[in-house]
Amino acid sequence: MAIILSQAVFIALFIETVLYGIALTMGSATILTLLRIGSEGPVAQKPLIFMLSLMLMIATPHIIISFVRAHTAFVVYPLDGPDKSLGNISDPLLNVKNILFLTQTVLGDGVNIWRFYVIYGKSVKPIIIPSIFMLAGVVCGCFVINAFAHSGSGHSVFDLPNSWIKAYDAFMITTNAYCAVAVSWKIGRTTRFHSGGGSTHPAVIVIAETGILYTSSLITFLGIYVANSNAQFIAIDLITPLVPCMFCLMVLQIKFHRNNGCLPSSYTIHALTPSRADHTCALTKIRRMVGCHPDLSISPTRSVQIQISTQEEQYPGEEMMDIRKKGESSIGNSADE
Repeated sequence: MAIILSQAVFIALFIETVLYGIALTMGSATILTLLRIGSEGPVAQKPLIFMLSLMLMIATPHIIISFVRAHTAFVVYPLDGPDKSLGNISDPLLNVKNILFLTQTVLGDGVNIWRFYVIYGKSVKPIIIPSIFMLAGVVCGCFVINAFAHSGSGHSVFDLPNSWIKAYDAFMITTNAYCAVAVSWKIGRTTRFHSGGGSTHPAVIVIAETGILYTSSLITFLGIYVANSNAQFIAIDLITPLVPCMFCLMVLQIKFHRNNGCLPSSYTIHALTPSRADHTCALTKIRRMVGCHPDLSISPTRSVQIQISTQEEQYPGEEMMDIRKKGESSIGNSADE
């Protein structure tokens, strides 16, 4: 059974509200964590706090516009039918929502590329390909917004900007998938812990699952849109609050695993070669941004308490030596006498 437009918008509003509440909760917890870490260590957390605050500020007007459009369709003009108002793709409020959505996805892709850039030793060459994909997606997104703004009556979201929407989503999926796979492969290939390599998996999971969840939402939207289903409004509205949730999940998971010993303050990297040594310091920079203090070496250090006893202890070997010495001294004394 096909879902009608008004039902899809109503469900999308409900899901977006829930995710926005989760994003606010996780965002507050993450900001407090970053502020506490910043007060304890020399590493400034301002870039992470600024990025997270910007994501939340974009998600806030997005959900407000969703409520305004729903109120207009269901309350202000109920006699005309909500589908007529909601189906107007040239609505200025809808265009503002699309701009906010485009900006949010660019921020999400930018975070993935930034992780890629840091993990690969701040080398520009590895991020050229995902950056090109992201810029191509931004161009397609701008064409979509322009098509919406200049569309006439009778057009729907499935006909006029159809090709641009598919291209935009495909580029964003490619960007996120490329970064997630490359970063996970880099960590899994170059890092080993003292526990024999078994603890490498949490580091890979933290990086991979945040990218997989976001990429899955984009794939879901593309599949539903290709099927010409109004459920695409549900899929697209949940992405905007999902981006800050994924960002918070990455920061909090790294902090959680580090506190529980899964991610120590430094990695132990075996069999370093000159070509790989330059990249090892970059592997700790993300963790330093979320609260790891700079280390003097790449090996984990632990505080050791040393107690020095002033009492003498006798061992069986020492007792035998004392007995022999006493025997020899007694024999010597007898000989003297």
